[in-house]
Amino acid sequence: MAAAQQLGGGGGALVAARWLGGGGGGSLRLFELLLLPFLILFLRLSSSSPGASGGNGRALPSVGSDVNECENNSICGAGSTCKNTEGSYRCDCNFGQRRDNSSDNMGNCEPIFSRAAIAVIATVFIIALLVVLLMFILLERKKRKLRAYFNRNGGQLLKSIKIDIYTKEKLDQITKNYSTIIGKGGFGKVYMGTINGNVRVAVKRCITVNALAYMHSYASQKILHGDVKSGNILLDDNFVPKVSDFGTSRLMTIGKDHTTFVVGDMSYIDPVYMKTGLLTEKSDVYSFGIVLLELMTGKKARYNGNNSLPMNFMEAYMTESRAYEMYDKEIITTEEDIKCTANVGTIAVNCLKNSVDERMTEVVKDLQIVPSEWLQILGHREHDSTEPMGI
Repeated sequence: MAAAQQLGGGGGALVAARWLGGGGGGSLRLFELLLLPFLILFLRLSSSSPGASGGNGRALPSVGSDVNECENNSICGAGSTCKNTEGSYRCDCNFGQRRDNSSDNMGNCEPIFSRAAIAVIATVFIIALLVVLLMFILLERKKRKLRAYFNRNGGQLLKSIKIDIYTKEKLDQITKNYSTIIGKGGFGKVYMGTINGNVRVAVKRCITVNALAYMHSYASQKILHGDVKSGNILLDDNFVPKVSDFGTSRLMTIGKDHTTFVVGDMSYIDPVYMKTGLLTEKSDVYSFGIVLLELMTGKKARYNGNNSLPMNFMEAYMTESRAYEMYDKEIITTEEDIKCTANVGTIAVNCLKNSVDERMTEVVKDLQIVPSEWLQILGHREHDSTEPMGI
């Protein structure tokens, strides 16, 4: 064993020692001794040939061990990663790469998408993300506005008395977009609706004055608005007025005809309320009278500095010619226009009486008479214009 190691040296000695290490008979031992010089020569030639070792002077691994070919980083082409296997290796394409099976690039990997395609996909993704983010921001802003509008218009007040509150979308669904009219009451059109699956209900759409009358007289609990003014009467897309801003509203409990601690716009507020601190439904009537004056005159409740529209109109009303001078010239062009406007002016004056008891209670009925008279006047005018002239 020792002699064999000295003759072979290095890797050759190790293999020769293993070769001669086994037992056997004498004839086999003689045969091995005859082959030993040739074996040592072969091993020395193999160990001195280029590439036999790792290229860095390391000895060859022993028989049965694995060689990691992936230590050579350039063994695989671009876009791939070397994976060592037992006795061999493989090149796996990286993420986003695929095998290039073309004849000149066999075994290499290429991108699944071109750079232009990646740029387009990334741009579309970023735009879609921005659109979704913008929609989310707009929806959140809309929700905040709805919550603020709900609270400003007495939503919490209505909740406290356990009134069922429906959103506009829910009312559209209940009435099937207001498709079935079942009548026209004193407060506006009445539509048929269905809730809870099969329970039929009547849904009323009130205009401004009707809404106030309903709040004052027909609601299960009397509700005072407390801040009726032109700025709180909104128009929808069809120019239908809506009463808004119930933030100062108060409920009138049974047995009480007034409440306190309600504030409002000083230009519209009832002077009796200012003196006594008592707010009644007649205070809303007074404020609505000022709104009527604004419609007829085209002036604000406070105009030209510090002029009071209700005070000036009440003074002018005592003289018919002066009242006419305050009417908006854009809405009165004929004698009939003056007559109808004067009727509305009379209603406004009756709403503005200093004595609460003298103020109107049936504003709705009197206002409904005005368009009827107007239609009659138009009918007579058309009849006169189409009547043939005598010779």
